[in-house]
Amino acid sequence: MTVRAFIASFPPREIQEALHRAALALPIMESVRYVRPENIHLTIKFLGDVQQESLARVGESLATVGEHHGPFEVELSGFGAFPSERRGRVLWAGAGRGSDRLGEIAADVEDALEPLGFEREPRAYRPHMTLARAHGRPFVLGETAAFEGLTFQAEKLTLVRSVLRHEGALYEPVGIYPLAGGG
Repeated sequence: MTVRAFIASFPPREIQEALHRAALALPIMESVRYVRPENIHLTIKFLGDVQQESLARVGESLATVGEHHGPFEVELSGFGAFPSERRGRVLWAGAGRGSDRLGEIAADVEDALEPLGFEREPRAYRPHMTLARAHGRPFVLGETAAFEGLTFQAEKLTLVRSVLRHEGALYEPVGIYPLAGGG
């Protein structure tokens, strides 16, 4: 049996809710479907469909990665859109301070999972939190798309099972791996 899975760092609930409120305040709401606040996260690596029995080996690898990285602060740097701010399909909040540490962790996760048969991500790692997706036509992200002062402590990696449902994805933690190293 396969499960859809990814590795993430989840901010505290108050950061998730603040990001959700800030996204709702943007003048794009009629053309997007918002991510539920509890699902807002920084993706470290999307794994796709994984054999259920492989999750334990992934977890062992994540525990090892966590032993080499300590907790650190992440500062969120503002809104952006993929593929561009003028033809947005995905609304996201980017990471400023802490991006380099997130990149190091993502690289170590890639190194740890490649021997298990997971392909390396060919694109450069860009830490972001998806907040909404276009529903129909693309949106334009205007000049007013900013927020300040949202920081949190990244303290763990979470291996997540994603169950796709009509009303949105349900994320179930499979394992939590502390960042316990000297970082």
